[in-house]
Amino acid sequence: MRNRDPRSIGIYAGVFIGIVAAILLVASLGGFVLGDTGANSGTHTVDDDRYTDTYPDAIERSGAIDIDEAGESKTILIDQAHGNAFTRDEIDPLVTALIEAGHEVQYLDMFDPFAESLQDADAYVVIDPQQSFMPQETEALEEFAAADGRVLLLGGPSAAGGTDLLGELIGAPAAAGSTEFDSFSSQFGFGYGAGYLYNMERNANNFQSIYVEGAESDLSDGVEEVILDGPSPLVASNTATPILQTTDDTISSETRVEDTYTVAIQTGAIVAVGSADFITTDRFNQADNDVFISNLLSFAVSGDKEPGAPEADDPFAPPQEPVQPPADPDDVEIEEPADDTPPEEPATG
Repeated sequence: MRNRDPRSIGIYAGVFIGIVAAILLVASLGGFVLGDTGANSGTHTVDDDRYTDTYPDAIERSGAIDIDEAGESKTILIDQAHGNAFTRDEIDPLVTALIEAGHEVQYLDMFDPFAESLQDADAYVVIDPQQSFMPQETEALEEFAAADGRVLLLGGPSAAGGTDLLGELIGAPAAAGSTEFDSFSSQFGFGYGAGYLYNMERNANNFQSIYVEGAESDLSDGVEEVILDGPSPLVASNTATPILQTTDDTISSETRVEDTYTVAIQTGAIVAVGSADFITTDRFNQADNDVFISNLLSFAVSGDKEPGAPEADDPFAPPQEPVQPPADPDDVEIEEPADDTPPEEPATG
C-alpha cells in the first residue's frame, strides 16, 4: 500500500475546516436576520391613506316608485320606434309602477302610425332615441303637447357622428354629443348642450355618475339628490323651469368649464332630462331617484288631453293647392246680364 504525503493531508484538513467555518458563518447570519426580535423586527406598515380605503363607498338604495292618484286610468305610450337604446326589462320598475297605479302602458313600434297612436295616448315617453324623427312626427308632437298631452324626453348625449333631429330636417351634420331631441328643444324653449357632465370631487364611485340636486320646482318636491350618469347640460329660456341642477364643481366635457349646470327642465306639458339611466332596474332606487321618477310619472298621468289630438294626416291624400286670397271687390268688373229682348222692327208707313 502507498503512504500519503503529509502535505496533502494538511491541505484536505484546511479545506474541511474552511467549509465548516463558512457553514457556521452563514447559519449565524441567517439566525440574526430571521430571528431578530429587536426594535427593527415586526410587520412593516405603509402610512398612506391611499392604501387604507380601497373599497368604493356603498350607494344608498331604498324606496319605491309611488304615483299620485290621477282619478282615472291614463294611457302612456312608450316610444320604441326610433332605435331607442333600452330594453323593456330595463324599464320594468317604471312600467310596473304605472300598471299597479291603474294605468295602461303601450309601446310605439316603427311601423305604427305616429299621429294615430298619439291620439289614443295621454302621455308620450321617449327614452334614448338613436334615430331621427320625421318632420310630420315633429308636427304631430307639437300638436299633442299643445293639447295638454304630457311628454317626457329622457336621454343623454348621442355618440359622436350621429344625426340630430334638427340637423336631419335642415340637412346638416350633427355635432358630437347632440341628441335626437334638438328640434323639440328649439321649439319649446330649451336646448341640449354638447358633451356630457362629470365631477371629479363628488360622485357615485365613477366620475361620470354625478349627484345632482333638486331645484325649486314641483317636480323636484322631496328630491335632495339624484344620481345621473354623464348627463347632457340643458339650456333653458326664461319660460322653462329648472328641475335638477348640478353642484358648482361639475365640469363639461366640451368646454372643461367648472360650473353649475341644469340637467332637467319643464316647459308646459314637456319635461326633459339629460340622462335616462336613472330609471333602469339597477338604478331606480339609488339616492332619491325613486322620488324623482314618482314625480315624473305623476306629472305624466295628470294631464287632460283634448280628444282627437293630434290630427292624423292621410298619407295618400294629394297635396292641397294653396288658397288664393279673395280679390278686392273694387277691382272686380261686374258684367251686366245680357238683354234677351229682341230688337224692335222698324215701323212701316
